Amino acid sequence: MNAINKWLGSLLILIFSIHIVYAADEIHLTSDDHLVGQVTEINSQYIVINTAFAKQLKIKHELISEIISQLPIAIVFKDGTVADGILTKSEGSQLSYELNDNLVPLDINELSESPQELLAAQNAPKPKVKYSGKLDIGLSRSSGNEDDEDYHGALMARARTLKNRYTLRVSKTIEKNDGDKTQDETFGSLQLDRFITEKWYAFTSASFEEDLEELLDLRSTYSLGSGYQFFDQDDLILQAEIGFAYVDEDFDEDEDNQYAGGRWALDYEHAWYKWLGVFHNHEGFFSLENSEDINIRSSSGFKFPLNEYINAKLQANIDWNRSPATGTTGTDKEYILH
Repeated sequence: MNAINKWLGSLLILIFSIHIVYAADEIHLTSDDHLVGQVTEINSQYIVINTAFAKQLKIKHELISEIISQLPIAIVFKDGTVADGILTKSEGSQLSYELNDNLVPLDINELSESPQELLAAQNAPKPKVKYSGKLDIGLSRSSGNEDDEDYHGALMARARTLKNRYTLRVSKTIEKNDGDKTQDETFGSLQLDRFITEKWYAFTSASFEEDLEELLDLRSTYSLGSGYQFFDQDDLILQAEIGFAYVDEDFDEDEDNQYAGGRWALDYEHAWYKWLGVFHNHEGFFSLENSEDINIRSSSGFKFPLNEYINAKLQANIDWNRSPATGTTGTDKEYILH
C-alpha cells in the first residue's frame, strides 16, 4: 500500500509539473536570451513577467523579439476599455493578442500607461446614490416714503445613480409695495435622466409655473427628449438638451392656450477661480403650430464662494414670452443679490 501511495504521489507531482511547464509564458529578447514565467501586465512602456528567479521583471517593448504565452491577461487601453487576450508575437512580426479565436494587432501607443491603477479605479465600489443640491435665500426690506419687501428662495436637489439622475427645482419670489403684493411667482420642475452612454441620456420632465405679474394662473409643461453631458465635474458643468414638449397655459383673463412643440435647455456652471464662478441656465419652449408661441426662462450670474457651504450671488433672471397676456409686457427681469 505504501508503494502504491508513493507511486500515486510521484504521478501527481509529475502531472502538476507538466501543467506548470505547459502554462508557462516565454519572452525572447533581441539579445537571444529568453525568460520563462507568467506575463502579468502589459502597458505602453513595458511587459511585466514573474519568473522563478525574480518576482517581477519589467521588459521594455523594444527589447522583445518574440512572445509565447498561454494564459490571457487584461489588456487596458487609454480610453478605459479592457480586453482579455493571449499575447503573441513572432520574430519580425507585430505584437498581437488572441480574442475569440481571432488575432488582433496591438498598437502599444493605444495602451494605458498605468493599467493597474485604471482597473482599480473601475473596480472600486461606487456609492449607490450620490446626492447634491443648493439652496438660495434672499430678502430685502426698505421703509420711509414707501415700504418695500422682497423675498426670493430657490432650491435645487439632485440624486444620481449609475444610470439615472433625478433633479428637483423649486423657486419662489414675492415682492410687496406698501403692503400690496406686486409680484408673486412660483416655479417647480422635476426631471428624470436615463444615461444611455457615459455622455448621452434620455430625459422626461414636467414643470409648473404661476406668475402674478404675467396674469398667469398656471403654465404646465411636459417634455421628453435627449441630452448630452459635456462635463460633469466639481468645477465645471455643461449639458444641453433638445426634445418635444406639450404646453398648457391658463390665464386670468385671456383665453387659455395649449400647444405641442419643442423644448431646448442649457445648463452651465464654471468655477473660474476659487473666489469666482459663473453660471447660466435657460429653458425654452416653442409651438409647432404657431410661431408666436415661444417662452424662455433664463438665469445667469456670478457666484462668490465665502466658504465650503455658503456663496454670495449676483443673479439676473429673465423670462421672455413672445405672446404675453393682454396688458402685460413680454419680458420680465429680476436682479437678485443674495
